[in-house]
Amino acid sequence: MRARFAAGLGLIGLIAALCVAPGASADTVNIGAAATPPDHPLGAGAANFTVVQQTTDPASPSYIVPSVPPGDGPWSITSWGAFGGPGAGSASLEVWRPTGTSGEFRLIAIGPEGAFPPGVVTTHSVSIPVLPGDDLGILTGPDTDFAPYYGTAVIPDAVMWPNSPTPPAVGQTMGASSSDFFPHGGIADTRANVQATLTSTPAASTPAKTKCKKKKHKRSAASAKKKKCKKHKKK
Repeated sequence: MRARFAAGLGLIGLIAALCVAPGASADTVNIGAAATPPDHPLGAGAANFTVVQQTTDPASPSYIVPSVPPGDGPWSITSWGAFGGPGAGSASLEVWRPTGTSGEFRLIAIGPEGAFPPGVVTTHSVSIPVLPGDDLGILTGPDTDFAPYYGTAVIPDAVMWPNSPTPPAVGQTMGASSSDFFPHGGIADTRANVQATLTSTPAASTPAKTKCKKKKHKRSAASAKKKKCKKHKKK
């Protein structure tokens, strides 16, 4: 009797598990693009130098955080990378956010400094929450061997940088006449040497249950006949 009861509970558990819809999984997307020499020559390296992707051609890789997929939670940058310059260098990922003033961005985050060996794309893990519309930038380390931008020969691709020996701090702005850093420098036909992977957080929800078909049990002929006979009383 106990064995039958245990088996019944196991069957009920299995059916319940099959009737619960699987949980949502995280979405990922890549933005930006590391340099790819020799097709795209590297720009000059400089120490403690910020470069922000100002505009891109519609056919070029986007540096802008896209909208979150329906049903998902917010984006976070979970990894980023760049192409190493002519010598061993270092750099940090930056995230810039439009302020609402035309052409102006505000620095909202600077990631930890990462090492970049020469001549290869190196990727680093990071965790930076971002919003749709945020833009990628990069800050070089104290050396001069990391190239923060590269040429593309595509006119709408353009980067900008502060005309200052001191790089912007979190909270400061650049890109408009009222910005903290104005006038700013920049150059067309170029892209920032940075790429990033975004990962969404699945929205919290209760497991959705699906309808399960009840299994119909067929009666044996003997059982059906026996039940029929019980209905007839002897007169």
